[in-house]
Amino acid sequence: MEAYSVDKVLAKALYGDVVLATEVRSDRRVAIKRMQLLAATRRLSLDGGVPIAEDILMEKTVNDALSVAPRHKNIMAMLDSFEEDGYMHFVFEYCAQGELFTHPLPSPAPLAASYFRQIADAIGFMHARGFAHRDVSLENVLMDGHVPKVCDFGLATHVHTPIAQAVGKTFYMAPEMYARKPYDPSGADVWALGILLLILLTGAPPFARANDTDKVFAYVKSHGITTVLRAWKLVHLVPAPALDLLERMLVADPSMRITMDQVLAHPFVKDPKASTRPRKRVVLRRWLSVLRRRMAEFLKNVFPSVHANTTLAASRRTAL
Repeated sequence: MEAYSVDKVLAKALYGDVVLATEVRSDRRVAIKRMQLLAATRRLSLDGGVPIAEDILMEKTVNDALSVAPRHKNIMAMLDSFEEDGYMHFVFEYCAQGELFTHPLPSPAPLAASYFRQIADAIGFMHARGFAHRDVSLENVLMDGHVPKVCDFGLATHVHTPIAQAVGKTFYMAPEMYARKPYDPSGADVWALGILLLILLTGAPPFARANDTDKVFAYVKSHGITTVLRAWKLVHLVPAPALDLLERMLVADPSMRITMDQVLAHPFVKDPKASTRPRKRVVLRRWLSVLRRRMAEFLKNVFPSVHANTTLAASRRTAL
């Protein structure tokens, strides 16, 4: 640790802690994740020896792979790694604004769309490099100013290798994880991204867990997320393109769920104007359309001559 001067502990970690430090040579502030190798090798937490799923060897493998140029601006960069005094050290860029989870929720639709677009692109980049995250959540997105950066790859796995292990945070876990059968980890990332987007837009997860013991999930499984958002009077918070994307991402059957490539190609992600258009404007346009139609019917039935003149004037404008 001679190359770094430790300033303070930022957080406790499963195998150690995360500290804020300064690189002596450059005076750059960094975050260093320190993990006791004995505990990490045994997969046991330091505070009580609880079995842990996180794999620091896979975490290092993923960080190394994602740090090879070209890097992705929305993935937290690992700057260095080394072993010392029985600890593995991962040195990361410092994201001073902390977890996205701690920021005000729900986010305004334009901001939520911007964050989601960047996070989804980062996960797509990760998949292209051969890895699935398996712990996508607001807690695992750190903010560097207004730039979200995906982090924490301790539960990552190879993207094309089916795996039966159920991991992650309960709110974000995909339904297939509860079956305890091999599942496609890339599809589980898509589900978790859908939950993340919904929390950004509404401020809360839609259900506690994605299995049939949860009544809200069972209802969403049968009727779709839109029905629940309408019942909760939250649908106005979700732009129409986002709602369409959510209906495709939050499909309980993973074989029917949209893929990561399809997420990135969806208008909500590809078209910033479509993704940030307030839903209330769409509703207002529909209401005005209905009002005009009813007015036309009223004129036709009550004032036929007025209706005829109005129709004629409209046809002339069209001709011009």
